[in-house]
Amino acid sequence: MVRLLLSPFIFFLFCHAQAQFYVWSEPVPITDSVHDNINSCIYIGDPLLFADVTFIVWEQLVDSVSTAIFARNLDEMTVPFPLLSQSGVQFKNPKRIPVWDQEIYFFLFYETNQNGNWDIFYIKYMKDGSVTTPVPVCMTSADERNLNYSEYRGIVWQQDETVVHQEYSITWGFPPTSQPVIIDSGNCLNPVFSGYYCAWEKVVNNISQVWFSTLDYVTGQYIWSSPALADSSGDNASLFMGEYLRPEWLLWQHMDNGLWRINGMDLFDMNPLSFPDFPGNNNINPWFIELMFPVNKDDPMNCPFLTWASDNTGNMEIYVNETGWSSFFVNISESEMEDRCPRLYADYKYSVRVYLTWESYRNDHWQIWMTYQDVPIGVPEYENSNIAEQIKTFPNPFTSQTTIEFALDKPGLYRVEIFSSIGQVVLSFTRYANQSGNQKIGWNGQNSLGIKLPTGLYNVRIQTTSQLIYGQLILQ
Repeated sequence: MVRLLLSPFIFFLFCHAQAQFYVWSEPVPITDSVHDNINSCIYIGDPLLFADVTFIVWEQLVDSVSTAIFARNLDEMTVPFPLLSQSGVQFKNPKRIPVWDQEIYFFLFYETNQNGNWDIFYIKYMKDGSVTTPVPVCMTSADERNLNYSEYRGIVWQQDETVVHQEYSITWGFPPTSQPVIIDSGNCLNPVFSGYYCAWEKVVNNISQVWFSTLDYVTGQYIWSSPALADSSGDNASLFMGEYLRPEWLLWQHMDNGLWRINGMDLFDMNPLSFPDFPGNNNINPWFIELMFPVNKDDPMNCPFLTWASDNTGNMEIYVNETGWSSFFVNISESEMEDRCPRLYADYKYSVRVYLTWESYRNDHWQIWMTYQDVPIGVPEYENSNIAEQIKTFPNPFTSQTTIEFALDKPGLYRVEIFSSIGQVVLSFTRYANQSGNQKIGWNGQNSLGIKLPTGLYNVRIQTTSQLIYGQLILQ
């Protein structure tokens, strides 16, 4: 993992230099390892919404027939507590919704089989610690599953094998004139919803295809377009769609020649999203967010984080790509356990904090783990990003010693990080340059513990307050 170890003097210089480094916190378990804990989501309170507390909510398998929904205050790391629990009843798939109310923390949608089939309800979690009486949202003789909510355009859910939309407000419920609208029917599963776009899996000839529809404004009303294909080849699963800055971006995992890889499409202009060819035989569970504060010079409102699970190390690990759609990525979980289902959330209280959660299989149970990163607010003036020619290495390839040479445009702190080909940080340190111009550092092919590293490709990242420089080395 990336660490920042500085003396008090260097720390003072670091703060005043306003350096901007990506540093993830030490991963910590959020749940116990006695039960299976899955399907987490994070509610982040907004001070403008009378709530300044961050909660994580998840699903816990209590026994073979009972599933509860638990919560935990992340700001104070309180003891986990149940929001919904009843013997013999399953409460699943929690979806938290913020609300503008001085007495409520959040609304929580969920699925339950308490009536003998699957229905969708909601509760309010109040600031006095109480939970309100459950209110039905979708409750018919059919199975209602996989609800997704948009603040502006209502809800979409799966009713048996049909995708249904209806206008809905967490304050007023269903408008009197609102009726459910069928978007598509027949073998439809797992819809995702961003307000004006809906996508889902559709099984055709035993192949899980990706379909979508657009909510168009026609003759004074909103009408869903005819369903269209986004991907009809191979098997497709784990659809994800953002709601805010990129509501039209659709991501999913796609089976190609027996291997999983990440696919995507911009539904607005019907162009595929181009992803790097990440290493590993299987890359699954994509999820992304974009920060809404100026942290990127080229596009001040565009700082994307992409996360996924990959088998680069022989078992599934969690990775993050934090420089846009580049081939530069970091291994977050770095464990010998199986990891899956990463999810990203952004907190905009007083600074920008990015939370990353995932499920890790430990002690024969699935456990939820978390890390976070505080992203500096402000536009770093990176003039020369992703230009490998800025770094000169000699010799390269090398066997026992190499020199890395690069140019700084101003005196100050700079951070050097060396990554393995699977995104693991093998060496990182911070230095102070008294003057601008050429700088030289040596590397002997060892990690921070002095252990000789295996041969292969290594990525170098050097970061200052005004530059972001990349390069590559080959250790023989």
